[in-house]
Amino acid sequence: AAGASGGGESQPPQDAAKEKTETTQPEQKEELTLEGETSGSYDEYGMTYTISGMIKNNTDQTPSYVQVTFNLYDEEGTAMDNINDLEAGGTWKFEAVSWEEGVASYRLAEISGF
Repeated sequence: AAGASGGGESQPPQDAAKEKTETTQPEQKEELTLEGETSGSYDEYGMTYTISGMIKNNTDQTPSYVQVTFNLYDEEGTAMDNINDLEAGGTWKFEAVSWEEGVASYRLAEISGF
């Protein structure tokens, strides 16, 4: 009986290890990714909040349209920017602009392209 309960106890760690070693996720490279750091700041008059950074096209396709959207916090809203024809393997320096006042933080909502 002791051997049986010992076997039962060793079961959960094996399951946990299986979940951690799933190989399907890392192989999937995002088509459009945020490269490096982003920075957000107000202009000198405190009128517009601009989030700037870089997006890389990791495909061999040239999407005709790419858009990046950020959610803004404390002041609810979004900041976005878009580009036409982001070349295959190319990078794009974006500046997502918002007219919201009192932005305390932001988070990437979506990068989409077609």
